[in-house]
Amino acid sequence: MAQSTAKYNFLYESPTGQLSVCIDEGSITKIIWLDQAILATTETSPSKLINKKLKRKIISVLDDYFESGLIEPEISLRPQGTLFQKKVWQALKRIPSGAVKTYGDVAKELHSSSRAVGQACRRNNIPLFIPCHRVVAAKGLGGFMGGYRHVERKRWLLQHEGIL
Repeated sequence: MAQSTAKYNFLYESPTGQLSVCIDEGSITKIIWLDQAILATTETSPSKLINKKLKRKIISVLDDYFESGLIEPEISLRPQGTLFQKKVWQALKRIPSGAVKTYGDVAKELHSSSRAVGQACRRNNIPLFIPCHRVVAAKGLGGFMGGYRHVERKRWLLQHEGIL
């Protein structure tokens, strides 16, 4: 997932870096790990008022995840992608915390290719809630968020969930 200067609704301080959370009409639409360079050019969107109860719920779910490794699926998500990407993301949501599948496993389940699954993972804009970090290469971790720059973050998440 490429870094973006898109506006966000609020920031969340996680053990793996600062997250920006985008919400629209009661659903999470995007979560981005911010780098310091990006942070300087990104700002909150004053035009979008968000439900404070929903914000508190999202923060609570993220707090729980970073404490326990478990993520509560009760929050509404509205990922933006193709029909195929959405099929892949639904398959990823079925991978429980503490488990992984290979790109090939997911591809076989969807009658597709490993490369196509990897590309759908790359386009996932709602990591953690759509757990693309639980998809690994047949040998090794594979990439994360569009490449290998964030692999240490993937490793941390998998260790946190008790997989590594």
